[in-house]
Amino acid sequence: MDLKRICLRCMNGEIGPNGICSACGKPQLHEQTPVCALPLETILHGRYLIGGVLGQGGFGITYAAYDLAENRRVVIKELFPGFMVHRTPGTKEVVVSGDPDLFLKSRNRFVEE
Repeated sequence: MDLKRICLRCMNGEIGPNGICSACGKPQLHEQTPVCALPLETILHGRYLIGGVLGQGGFGITYAAYDLAENRRVVIKELFPGFMVHRTPGTKEVVVSGDPDLFLKSRNRFVEE
């Protein structure tokens, strides 16, 4: 997989000269939605290339991603309970703005899941 041309939407194909992915048939993503999500092309732990958001719920955001060590598509789920945390758009930093004890309990449930 040529990571310079990887489709950030599906992380399965490459973007061709026409701007369309060879796997999902959709155009390349250029902006992350929602804006509170990790920025496109963020690298987590020096290993995971973050692509587009697959879904968002009350307690988290799920991303298409690529494991650079294993050279394969993966899915990353981030604990992001929007009612008690926030992120400045374009950054990785999450700031807890609610009850820290409630956040720790949520994190423990998230890890168990």
